[in-house]
Amino acid sequence: MPFYPYNNRSTGLVSVANPVAALATGYKIVAGDVLLDGSNPTPVATGLAAIVGAVATLRSTLASTGAPVVLQTQFTTSTGNLDIYAFAFLSTADSALTGSASTTHRANYLAWGR
Repeated sequence: MPFYPYNNRSTGLVSVANPVAALATGYKIVAGDVLLDGSNPTPVATGLAAIVGAVATLRSTLASTGAPVVLQTQFTTSTGNLDIYAFAFLSTADSALTGSASTTHRANYLAWGR
């Protein structure tokens, strides 16, 4: 399956045959989903020896009171562990963010490294 990193206006989509090689020699890309465990952060063992970068997105079908609205990733480059923090609105009347204790929502993640 081709990987399309960006849309080039003059030639259309550009295909990279090996996106891992496009990152750097020896790098790997891992992806998955995790059920938020309410501990904030939810720890994820990626299987990488060292993480260089990561992103996470919410995987929810319905918004509910106390549901996470923002995710943040944190990692130490020397380990392969990824921490996913979830934040929810303080209340329906207050848009300030607070740590979410959700145990019913899922997050998708993508991490790359060695």
